[in-house]
Amino acid sequence: MGLLNRPSDGQLSVLLAFRRALLLRGPLPRQELLDLCAPRTLWASAQPGDDEKKDEANKKEQYQARITLTRWLEIGFFIQEENEEQTISLAPAFKQPGLDSKDPAPLRTALRRLVFSPANNPQILAEERDSEVAGRCADLTRGACWVLAQNSYAFPGGKWSDVDELIKEQVSTRPMPIQNDTRWYAYRDDYAPFLGLGWQSPLPGVGARLISDPTEAVLDELPGTFEGTRELPIGRFLERLAERLPVIDGGTYRQQIEEHLRKKDVWMPHASHEVSTSLSRALIRLEESGVIQLPTRSDAPEEKVLLGRDNAPFQRVSHVVWTRAA
Repeated sequence: MGLLNRPSDGQLSVLLAFRRALLLRGPLPRQELLDLCAPRTLWASAQPGDDEKKDEANKKEQYQARITLTRWLEIGFFIQEENEEQTISLAPAFKQPGLDSKDPAPLRTALRRLVFSPANNPQILAEERDSEVAGRCADLTRGACWVLAQNSYAFPGGKWSDVDELIKEQVSTRPMPIQNDTRWYAYRDDYAPFLGLGWQSPLPGVGARLISDPTEAVLDELPGTFEGTRELPIGRFLERLAERLPVIDGGTYRQQIEEHLRKKDVWMPHASHEVSTSLSRALIRLEESGVIQLPTRSDAPEEKVLLGRDNAPFQRVSHVVWTRAA
């Protein structure tokens, strides 16, 4: 099992409905919360008929809501009291006043930190499918690392069959970065866009293509990365950013996945002085929007090369300057 397995572990949209209900109503008994967000009037069991059959049908029809609540209780988004009503409340990190604003960034950041926390990813390369071993969010973490490690401009990003073919070319040993079509579409359509790790582009005949681009996630983490300063050497900037986003270049999880990919010698890593195309795209977009500047100084001890299409060098950078522009 895992977070991306929607039939068994619930859906992101249901999670957000639960959170909204708890923000508006406060802590609620478990069944009351389920009835509020997955009301009986929506189901066939609400139609006239035998009461016993209606109760049984209602239990089945609330299945997605129940499994979503259970999984996110395990992950740490909710807290359940040990009382008769099993009262559900939001974990402290998810009921801060700033998280209820129209700006999605605070909630996106808090959720991203939870799912990428060490507690939810103890052994992301464990071959066992048991989420207790690999981690409750390990499938999401593996998928994010793998997608962000690909050539952002050439990655298929649409149909599962194309993504699956690329995985089979690059990986020969378990665990696979993305296990099946269910998990791929959950990542493509739900988690990558919501967590700021990519965005969707219309693709004729397919519906949507995921563009691997962590611009929003990088933007969210700039205040913590700079820690009160306005300028950092590029090497130090990338180190600090990877501590906060462990799925990007140099991040703890990313390094593990890259080592996993090297076993087959098909995927080609970028050089130590280069920045992956996905992260390069994010930095270039942030510079173009006026949020950061990426100067190259002749006396700098270190430079990094941002990569563009076909992995071609696009821009040399020695420092990152945060302008704090919106």
